[in-house]
Amino acid sequence: PTREMIMGLRAVDALPFVDVPFLAADLAVKQFLQENGTAHVIKDELNYDHYRPDQPPRFVFQGCYSSHMRMKQRNYRDETLLTVAEKFGALAELLTGYRTPTDSLREAWKIVLFNQFHDLLPGTAIHRAFEDAHTSYDRAERALVQSLDAALDSLTEAADYPQSGYPIIVFNALGHPRTDVANVILDFDRLPAQILFVDAAGDTTPGQVLEGMQVYERFWRVRVGFAARQVPAVGYKAYAVKAWDKRGRDLRVLDVLREPTLAAWHPEIFDDHTYWKPAARLFKMSLDTTRQGQILLGGQALKAELDLRTGGIVRLVGPSGKNWALASQPMARLEILGDEPGGYTAWKMRLTDFDTLLTPAGPVRLLTDGPVCTKVRVPYSFGNSRFYVDVTVYRELPRVDVDVHSYWRERLKVLKAVFPVATQAAQHTRAIPFATIQRPNDGLEEPAQRWMDLSDTAGGVAILNRNNPGHDVQGHTIRVTLLRSPVDPDPVADVGEHHARLAIYPHSGTWQQADPQAQALALSAPLLTRVPHHAEGRIPPQASLAAVSNSAVTLSAFKKSEDGRGYVMRLVERSGKKQPSVRVDFLEPIASGQEVDLIEDPLGPAATRGSSLVTSLGPYEIKTCRVVFERR
Repeated sequence: PTREMIMGLRAVDALPFVDVPFLAADLAVKQFLQENGTAHVIKDELNYDHYRPDQPPRFVFQGCYSSHMRMKQRNYRDETLLTVAEKFGALAELLTGYRTPTDSLREAWKIVLFNQFHDLLPGTAIHRAFEDAHTSYDRAERALVQSLDAALDSLTEAADYPQSGYPIIVFNALGHPRTDVANVILDFDRLPAQILFVDAAGDTTPGQVLEGMQVYERFWRVRVGFAARQVPAVGYKAYAVKAWDKRGRDLRVLDVLREPTLAAWHPEIFDDHTYWKPAARLFKMSLDTTRQGQILLGGQALKAELDLRTGGIVRLVGPSGKNWALASQPMARLEILGDEPGGYTAWKMRLTDFDTLLTPAGPVRLLTDGPVCTKVRVPYSFGNSRFYVDVTVYRELPRVDVDVHSYWRERLKVLKAVFPVATQAAQHTRAIPFATIQRPNDGLEEPAQRWMDLSDTAGGVAILNRNNPGHDVQGHTIRVTLLRSPVDPDPVADVGEHHARLAIYPHSGTWQQADPQAQALALSAPLLTRVPHHAEGRIPPQASLAAVSNSAVTLSAFKKSEDGRGYVMRLVERSGKKQPSVRVDFLEPIASGQEVDLIEDPLGPAATRGSSLVTSLGPYEIKTCRVVFERR
């Protein structure tokens, strides 16, 4: 309630014939039970319709999970970016003396939270309202990107680098050390045939040209990917880049093109109308096909086969050796369904009998192949719309990325990505805010956070998403809703270009053992790269701000405290099991530690030992702690 509401109620309570008591929630419930006896208890999701026994069960306003997908996309992305900016702002403060612009970040948070208003984030407002919302997102993103770039630049310039090549630094925002693929755009006078990245210990990892262009016939600009191994938690790792041409001659890096920070979340769509050309064209690569018309996509972590006729994955073998794909029902295909709710089209979803699985509208193309990954593109079309599906299998990562680029021009239709799984699991698990929940595979449209998992005790498959909450699970098939096309109250909702990134994560064991949350967080917070202008060498070549010892616990936030005294971190237990001992190792010795509530009021002391804080968490518990470091 607002202050005005409370004052109004006090005025009414002062009237002689009215009694308006103020009660805490627990006292109100106790009084209700005394007056009414027992109460019906709902231990389930609150947006599930429990009250219509004459109708089949359903989630309320299922269309809202996918209407105006750009709003969901920017909400997810900006929430992630704001926490990333806060984390690296804290790291830069401790290492370089950088000052985090807390006021501008606070204003950006206000904009992002305001846009979670019930007609904006659900996608049920009029067109003009969304124009205003996107304008405000632009303001928030300018502020948070400026803050994040300043923090990363401060660390980049201060770091020490290996002396064997051109310097580059990689940043990891997650609370655990991580191996993932990072990208950087480099300029060479000749097209590189071999690229190596060397860390401070002398360990090397190969690079791979993903795409490139020749600029004015004078030099080559290439996007290079490489597996950055064990990048420290909420930290960085420095590398040196070395390259050779096809004759084995040394190549010098002429320059580095720094992409906008937001490009890490929205890769450019390249086709025949752009300057970027896929590496397969530059190096004249060809597809490795079998007699059955399938493409072999292999790595150390998993192997896949893609069918040329359908464009889907017909074989997916993870570490256990089990094939989780079905040859008769390929994975990662696109499906178009009719969606005619008969009114309130932005709110409601009512699928019709119209249902078609798309087949490739042209040849499957190899985009790149090398020591880092293999990537192919499958083109589709339907009506006035066209789509590219890029499937990427990595050599060292246990997931398959599925990027869907859409040019959407439909009305009253739904676009879904389809993932049949070779399992008999009767229920699925999906991520909800700071927890998980299990539901039967009944085909209902429902919302998830970053992942949903279909598995039993022997294993299964998790489908990860970056910004697509709507999905359904029918039998052994997961379908992720990519786009809708409602016609009211906004008649042109989601018309235009879109990008969705999904990933397939096959695993053995239960979902708790496989930890799809860690993979989903990695998908949502990509590694970031920078290059120094004048490397000062005054901080180590790698460092970690805060590392969590327990893999079932997420460091969801680390920021300067609201009162400016120390730093506040937030831990979340995500496996649904008690964690009796959780240790967080910090960059510097701790002077004092406190457990605080969500608004940072103290609850009691926290146990600290040197530069570590030790605590425990219950199932799905959220715990917030304040730490003050000795040097601060």
